[in-house]
Amino acid sequence: LGEDGRLVAEDEDADEKLAGTSGRAYDLLVMGAHGIGRQEFSQLGGVVARVLRKIEKDALIIRNDRPLQGGKMMVCVDGSAYSYKALRVALEMAQDFDASLYVCSAFDVEYHHVVFGNI
Repeated sequence: LGEDGRLVAEDEDADEKLAGTSGRAYDLLVMGAHGIGRQEFSQLGGVVARVLRKIEKDALIIRNDRPLQGGKMMVCVDGSAYSYKALRVALEMAQDFDASLYVCSAFDVEYHHVVFGNI
């Protein structure tokens, strides 16, 4: 850990530093949604978008400074095993932070039109 609180690993190449693929032992990556060069209508910053495409760990993206304690959380379930894992974690987080949890159904409308249209 560097003097300014940043993680420092000089022996890693740029991709490893960016994507966290260096084998560091962590369970959850937490990042801000935007960096210094935020574009006005951008939903995700360039660095966080590249990182999300490359890591194989769970990630929590932070957009604002509101506390999680007592807040509202939403989890989307699409019937996949991954979404049920997300639901389990969301339930734990909601309990830990005394937050309300909203569960919604998520699916790709266009995908379903193609699949069911070909039956």
